[in-house]
Amino acid sequence: MCMRQLKTSEQSRKVYPPNVELVITQSPLGTLDTGDEVTLTCKVSGGNPLAELNWDCGDGIKNNTSGNTSSYSVRFQVNKSNNGKQCNCAATHPVPTYRPTKQHILIVYYPPSLPSLTINPDLPLFEGNSTNLTCHVTDAGNPQSHFTWTWNDTMLHTSMQSILEIGLVAKMIMAQLSLVV
Repeated sequence: MCMRQLKTSEQSRKVYPPNVELVITQSPLGTLDTGDEVTLTCKVSGGNPLAELNWDCGDGIKNNTSGNTSSYSVRFQVNKSNNGKQCNCAATHPVPTYRPTKQHILIVYYPPSLPSLTINPDLPLFEGNSTNLTCHVTDAGNPQSHFTWTWNDTMLHTSMQSILEIGLVAKMIMAQLSLVV
């Protein structure tokens, strides 16, 4: 019996790293909308002692150890500057060769900036002349905006480009041109 306890004690003193990869989960899953709260959790199982985990983004909310699993979560509110952001989870362990990292890239949807409209040549428009209408946004949003031009509720043009070229201007009575971005 004493021999058995000695073996168990010797095993608990052995130092070895986890033999599995880091696992990252995101909640909620998938794409995020600006203003959403996101929680990223990094986990790794095994090793003696357990590995320590750290994130390079967000605010740490829970560094949790349960059984033979290390877990560390961060939670933060996303905005358009987080779109495409790479968050990295890194593990450290007393075994100096064990330094894995895993990345997670955020995808954040956000609306376009407010549009501005220019007319070239400038107003007034004269019958028989042609003109270009240009809608300009400084940020097309994510996903990128589509521009839909309508004339008296009839769609003229829709695309990811913001220029509508009007040929020769004719007399129009009560015509309404609109743009939806």
